Amino acid sequence: METKAEPGLSSLLQQKVPRALGNYGVFAILLPLLALVMTFAFPKLSLPVGSRMETIDDRTPIDCSHNYSIEILSLDPVVLYINNFLKDQEINHLVHEYSKDLEHSLVYDDNLSPTIDRSYRTSDSARIPHADPVASCLTTRMHSFLGNIQHIDIEPLQLVRYDVSERFKLHYDWFYKLAEQTHLEHTPNRPYNRFGTIFAYLGDNCTGGEAYFPDIKGVASDADGEKFSRTDTGMGLLVKPKKGNAIFWNNMHMNGSGDYRVVHAGLPVHSGQKIGLNMFSYYYPDYPIVGGNK
Repeated sequence: METKAEPGLSSLLQQKVPRALGNYGVFAILLPLLALVMTFAFPKLSLPVGSRMETIDDRTPIDCSHNYSIEILSLDPVVLYINNFLKDQEINHLVHEYSKDLEHSLVYDDNLSPTIDRSYRTSDSARIPHADPVASCLTTRMHSFLGNIQHIDIEPLQLVRYDVSERFKLHYDWFYKLAEQTHLEHTPNRPYNRFGTIFAYLGDNCTGGEAYFPDIKGVASDADGEKFSRTDTGMGLLVKPKKGNAIFWNNMHMNGSGDYRVVHAGLPVHSGQKIGLNMFSYYYPDYPIVGGNK
């Protein structure tokens, strides 16, 4: 469930980054990012999940270890492309187990009440419980990925499917006002927002269906067109469905306000079917964004 980008906010999309951090704001953003990049530049040294094992139905073992790489698409705001974030075994399990639970996807209205709006979002979604063995692996993986950035809790994962002509118009993943925690039993009624998003591709048997960021500067003209590209006008970022890969972006400024520049859309699927996975990390304002992991 995501927040719509209302038409009246078009002027806000052009606003500058809040200056809450003074002249050092950019460095406050870049230094944690550089530390993250250095960590994952050496995958053999950065496997905190190790070889932890989960099982499916107490029979089939799942190896939670991982070996992915990242490419920087944007520094401000932070947008990262993640190669090989999911393994085939993980993908097959999620698609097999939760496709039967798919229902019309929801959006949040202005009061943060979930609603169905098929004129705005036409995909189908299914909630994946934390207790699922693959979800447990991926939640731990996202915790590790975020490093020193607040990652106290991860929202239950969301399987999403787009068939031909289905789309999700421009929207934000962060909320206009703090929501009350309702997803996790151990932290009920705790105000939160969404800090980081990982959108992973579980299936790419389609044409179209790109993730479109109109306010992110386009990548170089010689970029890997199989994964990401600029638009025909050279403005904006397009990320193409690529099974097993993912994209991460930061939804918020360092002062806890939402970043309008990460407005994005899921473009219509022209043929085939796109299957994805939404992962959202919570931001609790009573703890710092950097170093607040209690």
